[in-house]
Amino acid sequence: MSLFGINQILGKNIAFSALSRFASQIVAILSNFILARALGVSGFGEYAFVSAIVLIGNAVTTFGTDMVLIRKISAEKDYSGLSNSLVLQLIISFILIFCVFIFSSSQTLRLYIFSLIPLSFFTISTIALRGSHNINLFSILHFAFSFFQFISACLVYLLDEKISQLVLLLLLAHVLSAFVGVLFCFSKIPNFIIFQKPSREKIIDLMQISFPLAIIGSLRLIYERLSLTVFPFLTNLFYAGLFSASMRVLDAIKLGYISALTPIYPEMSRDKNFLSLQTGLRLLLLSSIFLSLTIFLLARYLIVFLFGTEFESATISLQIMAWILPFYVVVSYYSLGFLAIELEKPVLLSLSASLFGLMTMLIVLTQAYGLVGGAVAVLSAEMLQASLLFIQWRKYAVSKLSK
Repeated sequence: MSLFGINQILGKNIAFSALSRFASQIVAILSNFILARALGVSGFGEYAFVSAIVLIGNAVTTFGTDMVLIRKISAEKDYSGLSNSLVLQLIISFILIFCVFIFSSSQTLRLYIFSLIPLSFFTISTIALRGSHNINLFSILHFAFSFFQFISACLVYLLDEKISQLVLLLLLAHVLSAFVGVLFCFSKIPNFIIFQKPSREKIIDLMQISFPLAIIGSLRLIYERLSLTVFPFLTNLFYAGLFSASMRVLDAIKLGYISALTPIYPEMSRDKNFLSLQTGLRLLLLSSIFLSLTIFLLARYLIVFLFGTEFESATISLQIMAWILPFYVVVSYYSLGFLAIELEKPVLLSLSASLFGLMTMLIVLTQAYGLVGGAVAVLSAEMLQASLLFIQWRKYAVSKLSK
């Protein structure tokens, strides 16, 4: 028995992953609820800014090795590349930390950027768990991280602390999450290897193989966080806080789709027929349209409930960006599909064009229409990327999968 072509085992993995992500979303919503009240609009905007920088930094340090190693582990059960990936990530992390200290005067960012070090270990753990199809432990690990963030938010609120204390607590949360992740891998994966002498030749080989995916991964996260990083410069921290509130609601919903696509990607890599039938895509699209309509209708109530009346002006931006979800599903599914069959170029071209379009529209529309302009820019860029990927899927992927 199957639903929309999804087999029973994969369905169970998706269900468990979705359930865990749903629990993580609830915890994340509670964290945002608390932080919005503890930090205020401007403080929340600064928090969104430094978080976005660290997320982009993590994508750069990962260097695309996650997708390469997940494919290899899933197909061959070979974990030997993990230690070389870890060394590569740590080297890039120290370079980025140095750059932040040279080019940024923000003490908050200078402190939080050290999260890249535990994030390297956390990433290695998630690669191993996903590649070995330990989706249950992978999902629990992400929930644990969300829970640690929630504890950090509670402490900031209860102790009446500010953002500098928050990022210190979040740094500790990253360290604890990395420890739990490595512990899971050692306890459940017999062939798990992380601490062994690195090979310079193998690291260089890994860099060469991963380079296209590194570009894609970095550009993807820059694309997703660009609006949060440039909004303070195009407007101010107050409007950045309002925009961030809308993005936080949308990010919480996106986590549900990430949870579904997490177990789907290894299946894409393993079975071409899975991709030929576009298994699961229709179900994801139908649910995204329903959720977009729901968010559009309930936007004001969601904003006021989650962030307080001080953030009510963010309602209109959330109503506009709610319609990103169907296009986000198309972008995510086809991007992973291209990577699974080792066709990175269409993803890179679509992403580059969308990133350029987003930057241009943000500058023009935000200057002209403020918060509404920023929301329209983000929605338009996602529509552009979904269209480009769909066209290229029919042009390149269909023919390759039919062979």
